[in-house]
Amino acid sequence: IETRPDRIRLPVDVTVTDRPGAPGGTVADVEVGRIEAEMAAVDIGPASRMRFAEEIGRCASFFWNGPMGWFEDPRFASGTFAVAEAAAALTASGGFTVIGGGDSTAAVRRSGLTAQVSHVCTGGGAALEYLAGGRLPGLEALDDPGYDPDRDDPRQDPRRDPRQDPHQDPKQDPKQDPKQDPKQERNSA
Repeated sequence: IETRPDRIRLPVDVTVTDRPGAPGGTVADVEVGRIEAEMAAVDIGPASRMRFAEEIGRCASFFWNGPMGWFEDPRFASGTFAVAEAAAALTASGGFTVIGGGDSTAAVRRSGLTAQVSHVCTGGGAALEYLAGGRLPGLEALDDPGYDPDRDDPRQDPRRDPRQDPHQDPKQDPKQDPKQDPKQERNSA
């Protein structure tokens, strides 16, 4: 963000409704600064769709994680489908596209464009972790046949047995607390 602040693109307009999750109601496209209190923003608007598609078209590669709106409701799928179409167009022109995350994957499938992007990955959070320089235990396991995720995963406390109650202090011996050791509980009964 510090190195390319001019490249952050936010919606300039949105699709709003007063009845999200219910049929009917008012549906309108409004500028971002003009969303009325009783309305819910449920998609990006037409100007934002065009701007995002133009920006995606200028990329050499594109990583997408997260739909633009509530695409499960056909009334609010236009923004998400516009981004899927832009990703497919970029792929067709030689760009590399990655769709990451379960919701984005479902949206691209629903748009019918899955075969027209470079790669589809349901692991959105894991993909973001990897792009941010984090470690992915699954990839490390491929490179190291001796890799043990219980031992090597930095998110695990190395003092804690993964079969142990996560709320128990890892320094405490489970035999000191009969609730933690069923065998101990039987012997004391």
